[in-house]
Amino acid sequence: MKSESGNVIIWYSLISVLLMLILFSVNSANVIVSPLDVYGNVEVSVQDQYSKPIDLFLTRFLNNVSLASGVSIGDYDLVVLSGHNISVNNYLCFQEGTKFLQASVVGVSGNNISIGVPFDFAYTTNAYVCNTDRNLNVVGSNANPVIFRVSPAELVNVSWDVNWMMFHIMDNVVMDDDTFGGLNKLSNGIVVRKRNDEYYNFFNVRYNGDFAHHMKVVEYVDKAPAGLYSFRAYKTFNGLDGNGVSIRLDSVDHDMLEVIVRDDLSALSTFHVSVHGHVVE
Repeated sequence: MKSESGNVIIWYSLISVLLMLILFSVNSANVIVSPLDVYGNVEVSVQDQYSKPIDLFLTRFLNNVSLASGVSIGDYDLVVLSGHNISVNNYLCFQEGTKFLQASVVGVSGNNISIGVPFDFAYTTNAYVCNTDRNLNVVGSNANPVIFRVSPAELVNVSWDVNWMMFHIMDNVVMDDDTFGGLNKLSNGIVVRKRNDEYYNFFNVRYNGDFAHHMKVVEYVDKAPAGLYSFRAYKTFNGLDGNGVSIRLDSVDHDMLEVIVRDDLSALSTFHVSVHGHVVE
C-alpha cells in the first residue's frame, strides 16, 4: 500500500506533466517551454528567442559629436563637424530611432573618421552621437568620481534586458584575491548601480576577492609566455545561478547602468566592463 506522501508525489508529477502538455499546445511564438527542472517544475520563458542581442561596453562620456552628413549601410567612414575631439581608440556611440551602434575609432584625419565596423543603419545628421572612452584605468575619488555607463536613453521606446556583465583587467603584475587587478586593495572601490530618477546600488568591489562574493565565475590568467596577466569576473543577473532577474533598461525612463570609479586606477594596463543581453520585443 502506498503512503499518503507517495500518492501526493505521484499526483504532483502527473499534474506537472499535464501542465507541460498544455503549454506545448499554446499557439504562441513567444512562449518557449523547456524540460522539467530538478524539482519537477515546468520552466517557461516568455521572451522571444529571436530578439536582437546586445554586447556593449560601459564608456565614459567625453563630448557630443555632430555628423556633417548622413552615412550609408556598409560604410566604415564618416564626416563630423569640427571641434569633435575624437582620437584613435576612442569609442563612438550612435543612437537614432530604435537603432544603436558602438564602434571603436581606428583612424582620424581632420574631420574624417574611420571606425572598426561597418554601419548597419543609415544614420542621419539627426542622430545622437557621442565620443567616449571605454578604459576604466582613470583617476577617480569620492570628491570627483568618474562614471562609466551604458544606456538606451536616446532611443525611442526601446528596452534592454541585461543578463550578465564581464569585468576584465590586464596588467603586468601578478594578481591575487587581496589585490584589485594588480593594484593594492582599493580605499573606496568601484560601485555598480542602476540610475534614472532614482538610484539603486548593486554592489561595491575593493579587491579581487570581493568579485567572488558577487559573481559566480572569477578567473586569473597567467601571461604565457609573454604579454600581460589578466583577471576576469562574470556577473550573472538572471537564471538560477544568478539573482533570478534581468536588469531592465528603458529609454523612456532614461535608465543607465553605471560603474563608478573612486580610486586611482591609472596604473592598470586596461580595465573594461561590458554588458550582455537582448532588446526587449
